[in-house]
Amino acid sequence: MEKNTTVISAFPGTGKSYIHKHQKELNITCIDSDSSYFHWTVNTPRTKIKNPNFPTNYIDHIKENLGKYDIIFISSHEDVRREVAKAGIEYIVVYPTESLKNEYIGRYYNRGNSDDFIKTLDYFFDEWVKSCRNDKNAKIHVELTQHTEYLSDVIFRLNSLYSAKWEKTKLSSLYGTTCREN
Repeated sequence: MEKNTTVISAFPGTGKSYIHKHQKELNITCIDSDSSYFHWTVNTPRTKIKNPNFPTNYIDHIKENLGKYDIIFISSHEDVRREVAKAGIEYIVVYPTESLKNEYIGRYYNRGNSDDFIKTLDYFFDEWVKSCRNDKNAKIHVELTQHTEYLSDVIFRLNSLYSAKWEKTKLSSLYGTTCREN
């Protein structure tokens, strides 16, 4: 039976890996499609070689998994979102508000991200959040505005929104978030 897959572009630290790890208990099926596995042919701390097939290989991976899972988590990188939109794939974008930057930097430390990753996110955090907020291709924007709020706090409401064909009247049901439809 083919599933009605919801594609969610979620900012780092929102809780994609948690949902993926606990999908059985949450009674959903999902994949966490980390773009770095597609972006680089070699990805070590000292060497990065860009995959010449990126982002086409990543878009193909997403397309191949549509209908197989309830949710596909994808990268929140602007270039990826742009290519997903070009491919005609509808998606939701989830991101924190800028005022939560320190909390998110703490999340990256607590989960063991590299110093380079943390420095990069620290430097670009506001710019990347604004990029998500200004994404005109996303079908729905969800801005996480509360401390200790994660994707798991809104995932089921997002999935039911998608399944309900983006009914505007249901957007207000996302308690604790700022949500809007394009």
